[in-house]
Amino acid sequence: MERVLPVVRGLVALAGRAFPGFDAVIEFDERVGICAPGAPSPCRQFGACAPGPRIPTIYLSPRLEREPVGRIAGVSAHEVGHALLLWSGVHTHTEREADLAAEHALGLQIAYDAGDVQTTGPGARPRPSRLG
Repeated sequence: MERVLPVVRGLVALAGRAFPGFDAVIEFDERVGICAPGAPSPCRQFGACAPGPRIPTIYLSPRLEREPVGRIAGVSAHEVGHALLLWSGVHTHTEREADLAAEHALGLQIAYDAGDVQTTGPGARPRPSRLG
């Protein structure tokens, strides 16, 4: 994960400067993005986040490695937003709130490209309501 790992590590470190003590485990899991029959639509394509025993875990699909850098940064930033909210005790939150948390902590904007995937490049803002 030579393209993705430095990006997500850098974003986690940046969030840690904005919120001292913040950290997250980063794992790559080929199951992320595999949509089971009957899964909610749209299902997660490239990332997920879950609370951990001490710090949140960000799960990223290895497929993200083949995506444009704007998607890598956008998806990673969005998952950092989830991790920040979980770390701060906000376990119930919306996808838009994850975007806002990331934007606040990281000083960037998350948009949604033509494929409805997070990006730091051109796209629609805020998160389209059809995505939940």
